Amino acid sequence: MSKLKTLAESSDDSIIKVECPITDEEVESRAINYPLLSPVKFAKLYRDLVFRPVKIILNNMDYLIQVNYCDNPSCQWFGEVQERFIQAPNKPYKYKLGGNETSKYIHCNTPVINVRDGIVINKHSVCYSNWALAEEIKRLKIINTVKDIEPIYQFHYDDCLNNISTPYTIPKNFYHKGRSTSKSDKWQCKKCKKNTNTLPAREISTNYHQQRNEVLPLFFKMLIRKVPVKRTCEILEINPTTYYGKLEWVYKRCLEFLERHETKPLKTKTFDRMWINTDNMVYYLNNIRKKGKGGDDYEDVEEQIFKTHITISGDTHSQYIFRADINYNFNVNIEDIEEDTLKYKEDHLYEYQGKNGAYRFPYYPQPPTLFDDETYEEYETSLHVFERRKKYIEGVHLNSTYTTMAHFWLIKQSLKVNKWRFVTDEDNCKW
Repeated sequence: MSKLKTLAESSDDSIIKVECPITDEEVESRAINYPLLSPVKFAKLYRDLVFRPVKIILNNMDYLIQVNYCDNPSCQWFGEVQERFIQAPNKPYKYKLGGNETSKYIHCNTPVINVRDGIVINKHSVCYSNWALAEEIKRLKIINTVKDIEPIYQFHYDDCLNNISTPYTIPKNFYHKGRSTSKSDKWQCKKCKKNTNTLPAREISTNYHQQRNEVLPLFFKMLIRKVPVKRTCEILEINPTTYYGKLEWVYKRCLEFLERHETKPLKTKTFDRMWINTDNMVYYLNNIRKKGKGGDDYEDVEEQIFKTHITISGDTHSQYIFRADINYNFNVNIEDIEEDTLKYKEDHLYEYQGKNGAYRFPYYPQPPTLFDDETYEEYETSLHVFERRKKYIEGVHLNSTYTTMAHFWLIKQSLKVNKWRFVTDEDNCKW
């Protein structure tokens, strides 16, 4: 029988793991160079990060995330990783970085020797943070994953002679005392007489630790018909806490259904050609202040409406939706970004070099250093914006380009397709 499941936690590396591309030695080097160099020189010192792949471990397989390369199909270097031509004069690289401090791009170098047939197109390719993309892949994977609940049972007292046995390994050492009102099995050790309740299987109890389950059918109907939360609570006579608890329960059950009827069957199927239709939609969500941070006395406020993008992809012919991912990380907060800023000194790096380069707030403002070109007034203005954000609902928006790239990467891993075809419009993936 299947075990009861719970939503995966954002810190669970057993599902997917992103290896930090920064060594301890480099962290120490950044701490030393941070007060001695200007932000431009500091970022230039670690510019190789743009071409440094980031390792992801998923389903016991290793993947390297590296998206900074030429994206022009007509160019000789299209889709190729960074390389240095040792045999050429001055030992040039395949790519070099161009642009200004606020906008960097990858520029293809024309080889001074004949490496192979082809031409180099003078086109600029946008830089992205490989580390931020890997973290976004991890986020999307975890929020769409459920895992078995594995409680640690104590079936015996400490001095019991059968203390190494369980009802699942040596059933003859236990009495089965029936089931509780919540349908959990009750076991008693024959030696020490200790009673233990175990979690029921999913097929036996679908409402374990759930109350007011009679409202679920109507709750789900009202949910898909977009009935407001307040109105739903009034009709079902439940409070908002119960509403969101039921919403999470429905979400978890939907993920369990997809795991059984989509994820596993798709692993055994191979498609010759797949037409993926993708669209980037916009939702306007409420920007809610935390308890105690609202009222008429607070004049310094953010916008009350969140403009939030969501990327959706489905099969053009069957209209089956494979993924729908929102570019908002509700598991991260400003304190997490501040911690990463202090450790990796990301306020003196470009966005494509940092762990949080995909976020609306890629780093936490720090006081200007001796060689910093930022004034103290500019620092206080930036800090004020961050401190104001702490008063609102947890989470940070992401650049939707990162969410879209992670979205496509996960679709590619879940489907076996020989030829990919995409249908999309010209959505501009910005904030």
